[in-house]
Amino acid sequence: MKYEEFLGRRRNTFKKTFELCKEILDTRGELNIVELGTTRSFRQQIFTTDIEHYDEDPSVWDWGAGCFTKVFADNLPQATIYSVDPLPEAIFVARKMCENNPNVILYESTAEVFLESLPKPNQIDLLYMDHLESGEEACLEHLKDVKYALENDLLSKESLILHDDVHTPEGDSKSTYSIPYLKKHGYREIMVEYQSLMYKND
Repeated sequence: MKYEEFLGRRRNTFKKTFELCKEILDTRGELNIVELGTTRSFRQQIFTTDIEHYDEDPSVWDWGAGCFTKVFADNLPQATIYSVDPLPEAIFVARKMCENNPNVILYESTAEVFLESLPKPNQIDLLYMDHLESGEEACLEHLKDVKYALENDLLSKESLILHDDVHTPEGDSKSTYSIPYLKKHGYREIMVEYQSLMYKND
């Protein structure tokens, strides 16, 4: 998997997610990924959206934030990735980093508005939950978003949900309510580390 040496605490869950996505892609010939909360900074150590700090050398990228958009765009070029963020600065960063990835479609929008805009039913094969910061508001928003996705049949019958920032050094988790809800609705955790990867096959 390209960029594996940079993934740090997300390495195992990213690799497992990639492997399962590849299996779905090989079986169906298509794969739809929705990322809620896009890549937001050009550099690690110094959070910056200044184009002067962009470098094609991946060793300087903001790996503390994961760089999911670029990692999965490069590793799964046949997949379509819809990356969503309300901040124009974040969209600018992702657009620059993924300028050679035609499979990435960026939306400047909140997760709620984006999900509501999707036709129903939809076929999201991987939903990556990485939007908002920690705290009660983020937990409630994540719960609302996964409930909307399930109640409106937005996820494919064989689907993955990857939650970021589940086991953090600070003890915060944006998935406090959403993971138990998903378990009640047929999803099971197949890997839990810093992130939680959930899977359902109807």
